[in-house]
Amino acid sequence: PGQAVICGIRPVDVSVAGEGDVQAEVVLVESTGAESHVLLSVDGQELRAVVQGRYRAKPGAACALKINPAALHLFDAANEQRIG
Repeated sequence: PGQAVICGIRPVDVSVAGEGDVQAEVVLVESTGAESHVLLSVDGQELRAVVQGRYRAKPGAACALKINPAALHLFDAANEQRIG
């Protein structure tokens, strides 16, 4: 309780959807053919997502993210050691 933590998640565990838990802004989309790598901004923090297929949103577009809480990784903010 009261411990500062860093929250991490792998880009493949972030789903970009029409509706979701977290509101984000698209910063950059890089299509690699079978998938798109999406750089997002959430409250001034960068977050990356990997989307299957071609993601056509333009920079500045709003989107929603779904994040599976079981996929989150928590780290102690003081020493960056994984918690749990």
